[in-house]
Amino acid sequence: MSPLSAYVGTTEAAPMLLGGLARLGDDHDATGIAVWSARGDVAMTRVIGSTVLHPADFRAGDDARIGIAHVGCGTRARARRRDVQPLVDCTERLHVVQDGTISNAASLRAGLLADGHAFLSDDAAEVVAHLLEEALEHAGSVALALAATVPSLDGAWSIVALDGETGEVAASAAGSPLMLGERDDDMLLASHAASLAPHCSSVRLLARGDVVSIATGAVRWLRLGRERAAPPLVAIQPQLRGHDVGDDRHRDEIEDQPRAAARVLEAIGSSVADGSLWRALPLRPLDRVAFVGSGSALHAGRVAAAVLSDLGGVPTRWMRPADVATASLEPGTLLVGLGGSDDSSTLRRAVDAPSARGLQLLVLAHAHHSPLSRVADAALDWLAPPEVGAAAATFVGQAITGVAVALSALVASGRLDRASAAAHAAMLHETPSRLHDAIAGSTREVTALVEELRDHSSFLVVGTGSGLPYAAEGALQLQQLAARWAHHHPASDLLGSRSRVVDASMGAFVVDSGTDDVDDAIAYLVASGARVLRIGGRRADIGVAVRRGRNGRGVPWDATPWGPIEAIVPMQLFARELGRELGVAGPPAG
Repeated sequence: MSPLSAYVGTTEAAPMLLGGLARLGDDHDATGIAVWSARGDVAMTRVIGSTVLHPADFRAGDDARIGIAHVGCGTRARARRRDVQPLVDCTERLHVVQDGTISNAASLRAGLLADGHAFLSDDAAEVVAHLLEEALEHAGSVALALAATVPSLDGAWSIVALDGETGEVAASAAGSPLMLGERDDDMLLASHAASLAPHCSSVRLLARGDVVSIATGAVRWLRLGRERAAPPLVAIQPQLRGHDVGDDRHRDEIEDQPRAAARVLEAIGSSVADGSLWRALPLRPLDRVAFVGSGSALHAGRVAAAVLSDLGGVPTRWMRPADVATASLEPGTLLVGLGGSDDSSTLRRAVDAPSARGLQLLVLAHAHHSPLSRVADAALDWLAPPEVGAAAATFVGQAITGVAVALSALVASGRLDRASAAAHAAMLHETPSRLHDAIAGSTREVTALVEELRDHSSFLVVGTGSGLPYAAEGALQLQQLAARWAHHHPASDLLGSRSRVVDASMGAFVVDSGTDDVDDAIAYLVASGARVLRIGGRRADIGVAVRRGRNGRGVPWDATPWGPIEAIVPMQLFARELGRELGVAGPPAG
């Protein structure tokens, strides 16, 4: 992703633009900014380097209160300054920043060259600038010119244009993130919510085909060249709005999990049991699946993989993005890419690897805000508000979305009958309540456990069967939130190796998903001197063992093919409380 931003407001534009982009880190090649003053002047600077241009190094005057900016990632900018955005048209009136991929840019460029346009770069943003130049001859504003231009653009992209004569800013997007934030008389556009978070608590998302026009004191929304009502406001996650050490954003993330699960189920739950969720995706019939992701996203993929393999016998595998290039992927494999709003460039490169050519890609992420969606054959949004770093809600949202897609795919392919699918879907709908109960039931126990185990420097998280992904996620939370050594281990391997990885200095969590080797694993851990905590099951030391479903029957943890998803809650709460006790502010850098 090459983030972009725009500002129209009452204060100096450069600090607003560059400050927002600086919040996104240093993984980029270049920075460019153009600002417009009330005098009708445009000041533009484009620099090479991995550090965002500092506002002190770009002074355009206090009256320069309108502008656009862009940081380039993975571009030719290291070698060619002329490819750094913003880029202009022949008249230098229109300044354009663009993110994403315009897949037909080469053919559009050829047509513009034939019409006499001169190009100074190889970047698609300049193609857009020249198209706007032509459209502006017949349109009354840059917004109307953009509305006339976007139907000719293929791919997934976001575009912001600044009119150097009028100071109007116009923006549009198709399959690529772009959002408008409002603060009093200030208007801010960005492709990443973190750029807007210090200034506003909610945003308006641009849908495919939307064009928004921003001028001092006025905002207009267009669709197909006609004015339309503004889209509804969408809240930015609380953890984006403050990252001070004292902020308890991790607790907010954990407590948001029931709501995250409910959002997903409200949107797609009714289309699971009849297979319509899968049939609506433009994908080939289900044959075999490879889940690709990192960290929490990969663990969520393993949850969905278990449903496909255990209920439908579908061959599944999971891998990290870096492994795709060397993997032997059979023809007919569906790649399922999992990522949050800050998708890694490694994952994006993986889907272009030679081993993945000819395979279809389904993305489970922020379908309208994820760069992965640009290269996907199909995308499904797990419906979290724009956010960064909400690993807890991310894991739950993607896991439930993956399970829903898996169940629907099995029905659509004839591997699972509708009655069985309906029963599983009903259990899936219990997830928000189960997560809520787990949060309520674990909090007091966790406080006492932190006091007991605060001096333990290492932890082992043991799982078995469908509980393994949750053991892996629990270990990750201990690493990130408490900065403790933690490793997950299958119970069968632990018993088979009898290795000396366990001693009295360790704490051990055991996710009880109902298999026979759990008791043997616990006995071995106790004999080795570890402090053992059983999560789940009817003899749980922590967490909720059984809750009552809508049908009034007990729903044990081992009743679902996707395993005990609420088992993650006690480990999240423990890691968060231990981290706070030890003064760990959050996930370690890097």
